[in-house]
Amino acid sequence: VEKRLLGAWGGWPTTIWLRHRDDNLPPPVRARYHAFFARNVPLFVTPTEQQEAADPKAADGMYASAVKWLQERCRGKAFPLVEKENAEYGFRRNLRGLKPIGVTACLTALLISLLAILWQNESLFPALASLSAKPLLGALSAVKPAALGAVCVDIAAIIGWMFIVHDGWVRGAGDQYARALLACCDSLDASSKPSPSGSPKRSRSTKSAEGEP
Repeated sequence: VEKRLLGAWGGWPTTIWLRHRDDNLPPPVRARYHAFFARNVPLFVTPTEQQEAADPKAADGMYASAVKWLQERCRGKAFPLVEKENAEYGFRRNLRGLKPIGVTACLTALLISLLAILWQNESLFPALASLSAKPLLGALSAVKPAALGAVCVDIAAIIGWMFIVHDGWVRGAGDQYARALLACCDSLDASSKPSPSGSPKRSRSTKSAEGEP
């Protein structure tokens, strides 16, 4: 599923967002991220709009290398939003991949629930055949609430699989991850700048870690 989605999207959202021709980021923000990568990522050279248009594959390779560099530096508890959005994307992607199995399982469960209700309540057959609401409601009143609840849960699950779990739902999580990861350029850039006294800034967590045995 992921391979198909990447083909439909035109690449990973993290790469797409760095393209000049993409409009997910305001141009000044995208230019700031490009400048950050040019300063920090070895061998990274920001493709111009003309270069990107002439050779999109080469430009995407440059952006992908920068994203890979950034991912390696944005792991762990120090970047909770990145971790959260990455997990959310994986969760949605996996559900999209399991959709055929999920729908089939829920339809099977619904069928079994309905057959069990019909088996235990023979009065439902003539009520259904009459096509009248009053006999049908009378027959349903004799059905156990747990059985009706199971049917409702099965139907709700089928609706969820069909109308919530789709390609756009996965893309939304991919875009949220791209936003969270690329935003780390600003935080990493700020943390690397020297303090007014001339010495590098040190976070409280870094000091604490240095003091541990």
